Formats: sequence, structure tokens, C-alpha cells
Amino acid sequence: MPSSLDDLLASSTPATTPRTAELDRELAVVVSAAEVAATAPSRRRKRIAIVSLATIGILGAGAAAGATGLLPTPWFDDPAARTTQTSPDGKTCDLAFSAKGLHDPAHPVNEATRAETIAAADAFLKGFDFSTIEQYKGDTMRAELARRLSAHLAQQGLPPEAVSVAAMASCLGSDQ
Repeated sequence: MPSSLDDLLASSTPATTPRTAELDRELAVVVSAAEVAATAPSRRRKRIAIVSLATIGILGAGAAAGATGLLPTPWFDDPAARTTQTSPDGKTCDLAFSAKGLHDPAHPVNEATRAETIAAADAFLKGFDFSTIEQYKGDTMRAELARRLSAHLAQQGLPPEAVSVAAMASCLGSDQ
């Protein structure tokens, strides 16, 4: 039985492997392999990076093409109605509106009725007096126009759910 504190401590320590040249070589191999694994990007990371960059590129090119008019906008090649308004922040905005046919499974409409409704909606938009709507504030003009169009179509016995008002706004500069 150990008698001193030093003897107690010496007997309580776990056994250790003696340090040898062979042990040092094995440790160096393990450390080197761990460093290589930690610094090499994984295939998954590479794929994520490539897909992210491609997505950003595609979205950027699409936005640029849309802004320059390179992408087709069939409802705005010849819009049913146009108006110019001043936004609350002083920008001059060109607004264009067209009727777009909808295919809503909850409100089925046959093609002949849909075509008649689109024609009536376009006629309504062409004759619309925009001075009857307050100053342009974001989507409020389109929403009010859509509300009035729905009431007009319902009065004619046409299904308002067969069309939607598509709007496009282009605001430039500042008048201040």
C-alpha cells in the first residue's frame, strides 16, 4: 500500500504510451490527413456554390432583359389603357393596364365566355377615366380599377372571375 501522496498520485495515473519515433511518424500522418480533409472543399459545397452563382447570374440576366424590354410582355405590347401619374415621392410614373384571361378551377368559364369577358374588359379599360381615381399610390390604382371592372362586368352578366387586371408601372426621376 502506497504511503505517501506522491506514491498515491503515481499509482492513480493511467498508463501512457511511451513516445517513440514510430509514434511521432503515425501522429504526423494523422495530423496531415486531418489538415487536408479540413481545407479541401467538399463536392457538396462546390455544387451549392456553382448552383448559387448560376442562379444569381440567371436572375440578374432576366432582370436586365426585362428592364431593357428584351423579354416579351404580351399584355403590354399594346395595353388597353395608359396613364401618367406622379407618385407620392415625386416620381413620374407611366402606368399601363390590360385585361388578362384567368383559368380558375374554382370558377370554370368556357372559352367563348372568357373571350367575350376579356373583350368587354379591354373596352372598359380603353374608355376608363383615370381622373376618377385618387393619386397613384403603389397598387391602389390597379386594385380600384379591378374593383370597378368587376362591378362593370357583373352588370353586363359576364363573370368577373374570368379576367384579371394586369398592370405595369415605370417610374422615373424626381419632379422635386
